[in-house]
Amino acid sequence: MTTTPRHDHLPEPELEPLNVTNGDSVTTNTAKAISHDKRKSYKLRRFPLRAVAVIFGPIIVLAYFAFIWKLIQTREGHTLKFGFSNELWIYYSWFLVGVFGLNFSKYGLLGIEASMLHDRTWQVENTMTLLMHCDSSWNGPGGWFKCCSAFLQRRRIAAGRLWYTLAALSLVPFVALPLSGLTMEPVRGYVKLRDPPLAIGHKLDDFHRRSQEANENLFWRTGFPPKLPGLGIAYIAPHVQRESFPYLREVPNILPSNVSESNPEFFLAPQANVPINGTVWGLLIGCNCSIVKSFSEFKILSQRPPANFNESSSLVTLNLNSSILSDRILVAANHNANLVAHAQIGFNLSGVYGHASWAAPKPMPAIFEYALWQAHRDMGFSLLGEQLNFSKTIDFPMADVNGPYFQAENGTFYFNQTFYGNQPDENGTVSSDPVYQATALTHIAPPIGVRCIRDSKLGYADVDWQGSFRSFTESAPQWVDSHESGDQWAFGQIGDAIAGKFTEILTSTNSPTTLSLTHGLYFPSYIQAETLYRSIMLAHAWDALELMYDSGYSFESAYILPNTTSSRASTVMGPGVIPPIYVGVLFAIWTVGSVIFGCVYGFRCRWSDTLDGYSMFRFGADFAQEIKDEPDFACASEFQECQALWKLPGLVGDSELQMDIGHITLVKRGNEPSKGKKYR
Repeated sequence: MTTTPRHDHLPEPELEPLNVTNGDSVTTNTAKAISHDKRKSYKLRRFPLRAVAVIFGPIIVLAYFAFIWKLIQTREGHTLKFGFSNELWIYYSWFLVGVFGLNFSKYGLLGIEASMLHDRTWQVENTMTLLMHCDSSWNGPGGWFKCCSAFLQRRRIAAGRLWYTLAALSLVPFVALPLSGLTMEPVRGYVKLRDPPLAIGHKLDDFHRRSQEANENLFWRTGFPPKLPGLGIAYIAPHVQRESFPYLREVPNILPSNVSESNPEFFLAPQANVPINGTVWGLLIGCNCSIVKSFSEFKILSQRPPANFNESSSLVTLNLNSSILSDRILVAANHNANLVAHAQIGFNLSGVYGHASWAAPKPMPAIFEYALWQAHRDMGFSLLGEQLNFSKTIDFPMADVNGPYFQAENGTFYFNQTFYGNQPDENGTVSSDPVYQATALTHIAPPIGVRCIRDSKLGYADVDWQGSFRSFTESAPQWVDSHESGDQWAFGQIGDAIAGKFTEILTSTNSPTTLSLTHGLYFPSYIQAETLYRSIMLAHAWDALELMYDSGYSFESAYILPNTTSSRASTVMGPGVIPPIYVGVLFAIWTVGSVIFGCVYGFRCRWSDTLDGYSMFRFGADFAQEIKDEPDFACASEFQECQALWKLPGLVGDSELQMDIGHITLVKRGNEPSKGKKYR
């Protein structure tokens, strides 16, 4: 009989147990020792399926996430988002792919774990640490919390380096997958079509065909926001960043009215209820206003001729020369209010669109100037108490100019008739002496002013899905016939419409408005420069909407827009609240780690598919004599309570290195199995 070599910790039994009666460990030997050569033996096996799972599972998840990332990144920052039909299924399928990918990874890592337990680099030092790998505790919150609990309670932690490595690799996708749902979300979008859309708005052949009832002044006075009809896209040049302008970030777009250093050019085209693409005819406008700091900035008002305007006058029109195309100045004032206002409005004629039957100027860049002088007078409102306090502050005063009112050294307030120019007497003589008239004022405010430059053209342009226009070509509307509405003044002809409308300046901007009392109108404060700026911009905006859309929003008269393609509303993928880069990095770390471990350890030969219950049963049988009599080896306690487990080895290796047929069990360092050897 062959002599059995000694085990690293205890002798190998010479006889195989044939019967175990009632767990008493009493064996009955019915045969002699069997030679190693006659026992069943097997070579270590490879399990490539688990290696493939751990390699390609994370790769598929990462690749699918990268596809979605690129998909939503192309739409980030776009007001209008375009996608594919049924794109919502990409959102749903992502979580399906993610869950299956995580399970493939776990399936593969269980095999990688078994292979790494053979390796001296990753070997566990004792059986206690090996038991931590049972049930893959490193792969879920249960094992992680148990390890953290032991750390917080300052108990000896059984987990080893391999357990922590596998736990970290499993934790990364466990965190990344839920976070990935915050990197994307279903949003309102569109799918491109080939059919032409239904649109509203003037065309080349009906630009002069209009209703006699214009709504622009009504909408301006009431402060209705100048939003475009339909989907409401104001087309801008490709180099302009739409996100840089708050009024262009959402549809329908609203033409600007707030104080801004500059506004881009807008191409106002026929509007549909969905985005369109193609060549269309429309109105190209530009309008930029600024608050005036010095009267010297005015080019037209600085040339104002003498006017026959006194304290009781309401509105006077002045021409700078005798031509009907002369630059004009409107002088307006109010009287029946506690706010005394004198306004001067200067502007160029903006021109006429298309051919006209008279020598009308073509549309060209034009100037609009508005200067406002204000004063306060007491009309008995103080009888009503403190509810009617008047604010006397001015936000942006204008310098370098006098006004129609002044206060003498003795405190008396005067109206300066000379401000508008002395008028000839009954003999036609103009006196150079100033003419003053005492008036009942309590305060004089510094003047304010606003200056605008506006321009417009009609023509064709190529518009795209994202709201940009290119290749604008000027094309005037057709000749006016006797059945149409007549010549159309170009964009910006608003001077006559707003002259003397001091109350409307407040209502148009939704500012605190006037009260109508028995003594007259009560203004709560002076009109501020910013309020005047916004009101003038709104007047320009509504003038543009009137020119292109008749200030209308109904689609009852919609028509098929030729040379364009349409789209339809749909749900598409859009960016979420978390940038995808952070989740992408986590998935990349998981993928790289899984691929490295899969390639290095996944295709190695090992004793079993995984560290399963059968393996642990066999390992335990080899050490039954050493462990069964330990006082803390009890079924009712946790395995961490058995201190003897710390003393037993943890490397899964060959206990019979010198024999032709080895034996896989728990051994010390250095007893690694050989892939060409047979084992029992």
